[in-house]
Amino acid sequence: MALPSEEEKAFLAAVGPEAKRVVEATRAEMRDREIALRSPCQLPRDAPDSSALPRVPASPKKAMGDALKPLGYEYRSKLSGHGTYYLTKRSASNNLMHIHFDAGCFGLGGQFRYEGPLWQATVTLPLPPGVEYVGWRYLGQEVLDHACRKAAVAVEYLEKTFVPALDAIYGPAPAWFEYPH
Repeated sequence: MALPSEEEKAFLAAVGPEAKRVVEATRAEMRDREIALRSPCQLPRDAPDSSALPRVPASPKKAMGDALKPLGYEYRSKLSGHGTYYLTKRSASNNLMHIHFDAGCFGLGGQFRYEGPLWQATVTLPLPPGVEYVGWRYLGQEVLDHACRKAAVAVEYLEKTFVPALDAIYGPAPAWFEYPH
């Protein structure tokens, strides 16, 4: 992020409370309504016991790409590695939508971050119950694909609600601005 001028600091201080309300309301809605769980296929709500599961071939990168590339997101290899995966896309207002997945040995997690030159806001992507407790190596490709499709449903929802709400508060990024990542 860039360093703000005094005028920009005053603007950020003035709109900060409104932006915070939008972020907190979106986080609560994502938790309470489980937006991503509205897609057609469902997983069992009970987390499997990973000690009883064999390791199976699976590619988190493939699952994420298959689910999010159709929405215009690009895989960012320079940011990714060691179980973390990043995809980005520019909004119509030249702000950056950033999706981060952590496919660590303890499970799968995801975040959606929306950022401009002087601000950023992050919400957790709701994934099917159970995947956050089992290492992805035990889940298999079908479950990873399912989890990423669920995340894509949430991302589409955020692009229609969260992104415009923050654009209304912060406005567009200048056309000349290049994000460092």
